[in-house]
Amino acid sequence: MHITVFITNYNKPLEWVRRAIDSSYGVSGAKVLFIDDASTGKEYRESLKNILEDYPDMEVVLKEKNEGIAMTSIQGFKMIDTPYLVRLDSDDYFTRDKFIEYIDYVINNPADMYVNDWTISGKYRKPTKGHKHKNTMTLFTGSVVYKTETLKGIEKLPVIFTLSEFLNA
Repeated sequence: MHITVFITNYNKPLEWVRRAIDSSYGVSGAKVLFIDDASTGKEYRESLKNILEDYPDMEVVLKEKNEGIAMTSIQGFKMIDTPYLVRLDSDDYFTRDKFIEYIDYVINNPADMYVNDWTISGKYRKPTKGHKHKNTMTLFTGSVVYKTETLKGIEKLPVIFTLSEFLNA
């Protein structure tokens, strides 16, 4: 496996959850990690469990206590065992054929991070030129592909910054 699709959920409509999972589940080279951050309502949780049973190869965590997206993301980052990961909210999804093309691009063009049409590697940022995906945001709505090694120790970072602050640095 080359990339983990890390899907987080909290009370999103179940049809959206299924669409998010379906967009990446079963794609060669990718695996899916799903963490529900203690969604509320017994009926909702039972329905969610029933949906998740349709994906036997997916790693699933159903938290009992809501800790918010930041703590849930850190928990998920620690579970990743592939070279790359992409975090996906359960209300987002991939266009499957473009996702397959994108995995191929990531595997063949190693970098530390892929954001929109930027490749971030080490201490410099540059526009990614010459590839088909000029705006990967259309492929990964609101998502970033990370080199897993880059995120090790993220919970120890002393400064929290926004993406726009980071890109304008």
